[in-house]
Amino acid sequence: MTSENAAKWTAVEAVRDQMRWDTVDRHTQYAESMNMPYMFYCLIWGSGLPAWMANISDAELLEEIIEWFTAVDSRYQPDTIVVVNEPLHAPFPFRSALGGDGATGWDWVIKSFELARQYCSHSKLIINDYGIIDDTSVIDNYAAIIDLLKERDLIDGIGIQCHTFIIDDLPAAVIQSNLDRLCVTGLPVYVTELDISGDDMQQLNRYQEKLPVFLDHSCVQGITLWGYIEGETWREKTHLVSSGDFGASERPAMEWIRTLFLYNTPEPTTRPTGLGDVNDDSAVDIIDALMIAQYYVGLDPVGFIESRADVDCDGTISIVAALVTAQYYVGLISEFCD
Repeated sequence: MTSENAAKWTAVEAVRDQMRWDTVDRHTQYAESMNMPYMFYCLIWGSGLPAWMANISDAELLEEIIEWFTAVDSRYQPDTIVVVNEPLHAPFPFRSALGGDGATGWDWVIKSFELARQYCSHSKLIINDYGIIDDTSVIDNYAAIIDLLKERDLIDGIGIQCHTFIIDDLPAAVIQSNLDRLCVTGLPVYVTELDISGDDMQQLNRYQEKLPVFLDHSCVQGITLWGYIEGETWREKTHLVSSGDFGASERPAMEWIRTLFLYNTPEPTTRPTGLGDVNDDSAVDIIDALMIAQYYVGLDPVGFIESRADVDCDGTISIVAALVTAQYYVGLISEFCD
């Protein structure tokens, strides 16, 4: 779990020496109550800084940085901290306070992690940036920074942003290949900001294509959805549930995601041949149930095989057939009427 923008320095300390933690407090308390790991996002980011920083000396700014790091650790001791966010795309504008580019070209990043290792010793420390999973040349630049941090034992993981404008149309094979390249570093990878857009079926198909690549990769140790409620996500059509505290409905992608984590039933030793597999993909799953429900309400799902939909063998294709198919998928029943 993460607080998105609420834990960024500009949100917490908009006025110098007046830190407001109320929103982050609620988030961390909820995460603790639900036994969910919490990722503090983030300590240093060139695009998320309080305006007052422009008016103080490097020496004063270094003191403020140490004060900020110390405050985060003493208040939360987060499981994971994004120490430097977007060093390649939004470098810290006041990096002279952290040693500037220096001999390595990235001395300010190294200094940030040295301070984090010293003052946030309870947390795993990760770096984070976007444009990584889709661009091998950027991966090489990113890996150069990571190697500098690894040499000094300052980093515990690699963060990759996977926003809609990068991930929507990115082939699964490219994701797999670039994850393999990151894996060479020997560090775990965290998908820190995942959102996927599209209409209901587009979004579902995209999640089904891409999410398993991350989930099944040996180096990926965590995935964080970057918002999920309609009207409150960073980009349009990336929400997974409708707005409203009561009666909020889930989009098909969320229904599918939930099945990945709510149920862990073994595959039956036998599958019915044909019956229930209304989209002819050699599996009976929640998509088949969804297509039966769509057919029942008068829609015309693409690739729907009507002859396979009467799973309760009552001579009709009803909403009950959709329910029975869903029950079969999650293991509540082991066979259809045949």
